[in-house]
Amino acid sequence: MSSTIYKEFAVFTTGINNDINGIGVNLFDEGTEIVMVLSASYENNVDATHAKWHCDYIGTASDMLSDYVPKMVRYFDTSHARAAFLKNGEAFSRHISKLYMAADPVTLNELSQRGIMGYSWSIEEYEHANIGQEPIEYEYFSTKRAGFLLGSEEDLEIMIKQSLMIRLKAKNHVWAGRPWLAVSNGFH
Repeated sequence: MSSTIYKEFAVFTTGINNDINGIGVNLFDEGTEIVMVLSASYENNVDATHAKWHCDYIGTASDMLSDYVPKMVRYFDTSHARAAFLKNGEAFSRHISKLYMAADPVTLNELSQRGIMGYSWSIEEYEHANIGQEPIEYEYFSTKRAGFLLGSEEDLEIMIKQSLMIRLKAKNHVWAGRPWLAVSNGFH
């Protein structure tokens, strides 16, 4: 059975709440803050040295706790997700809650320390979130993607806003609005 092996999780606050500068995105019932969950992971059929950082979730803290965490708990309980430091889904839930309670604001420095230099969306996703700088268009196998470099805190804020716009279009689906993170010098 294929599974994702997690080496680390990180939870960040974003300083963004239900007012995201007039873009008209409203994912909020309670108006909670937007949070970001990153994970360092690899597939079990790949060498562990190939673990890289992924964006697991961007959305409201309340949806993280009521939707993302329960889905991940199920993946840990069914061994679709595994981590040496997490025994089961309950341990994952406790771990994410602990990280959330101690979460610091996400910064460009936090991302660059993890080797994250940019991000990308599929062209279809980007059509729903066409804000910010012009993308670097490239092909990944047969898929066209829109890539962006993270050069400033404003670029990071735009990525988060793009994510929220894509989630809105996807009716707030928990797995929507997760950019591919460009680690080191390449988009893939």
